[in-house]
Amino acid sequence: MLFEKRVKSLTDFLDDGVADILLFDNCAIGTDFIKNGSGLRLSTIFATANNVNVHKLRESLRSAKASLKVIQEYEQTGIVPIIFLELEKKQEFLRNYLRAYNPSRDKSRTSFPGKEYRESKRSRKKMTHHQKIEKRILERICSTQEEILQTLRGRIYTEDERKVAPFEELVTAAYRDIGHSVDTKNNHDEMLIAAAIYLATQQGKYVGVVTHDTRLRSIMVKTQIALSGDKERGKEIKEQLALGKVMIIKEFSPNRGFEIGYCSCDFINDNREIPESLLEKVEACYS
Repeated sequence: MLFEKRVKSLTDFLDDGVADILLFDNCAIGTDFIKNGSGLRLSTIFATANNVNVHKLRESLRSAKASLKVIQEYEQTGIVPIIFLELEKKQEFLRNYLRAYNPSRDKSRTSFPGKEYRESKRSRKKMTHHQKIEKRILERICSTQEEILQTLRGRIYTEDERKVAPFEELVTAAYRDIGHSVDTKNNHDEMLIAAAIYLATQQGKYVGVVTHDTRLRSIMVKTQIALSGDKERGKEIKEQLALGKVMIIKEFSPNRGFEIGYCSCDFINDNREIPESLLEKVEACYS
């Protein structure tokens, strides 16, 4: 690619015509400080167990505000349905977490991974100065996330499910069956990549997937390996991807801009043998 791989802002990808569309992963919109267990009702005394700290919250607020600015200013930004649902769940978790800063006076039980905890008088003491700072930042993150959700609600890429489904099956199977794969609870990342490949190869768009998740590169590469298993099957899709129509965009580091972590035009075929079952899924993308 002739485009400089490291840029200061996401807007450069759109302003310079490098990408026609930016698809956001949920971890790239300021909620990556929220780990597993969305929907848990936590007491503030569990904050450290949830890896929440002021530094991480400030970085998340910065990320959320920057994402909101890009999303509001550029209609070419969007999200796929399954990732939007993930964002809604994280927002629900965030609201519950904020409520935990004002614990009720009764002795109701509060859930925590695998345990039950009865609030004591000690847990209902006044908030510390540190907790007050946490709460203020969390409130700003929550407010910013609400604006992001409202804006993205009209930017959900709801393509024909019947046409996208074969791409989702191919990407999911390729990641699972080629080489080593990391066990995950769902295939949401695979569905995000499948949507990007569909938009790129069936609608002629140059798509940038904005994420902090390093697994997306592996998903993309394995899909291209599957597509390269036969000279004829998957030929049109391979040719479109070889033009660099799908990019994995990640933040290089806070305040240091973004970079293309992987571009589909960088793929190098290792000529490995691909199972017929995968090649059939490649063929299904054309039917």
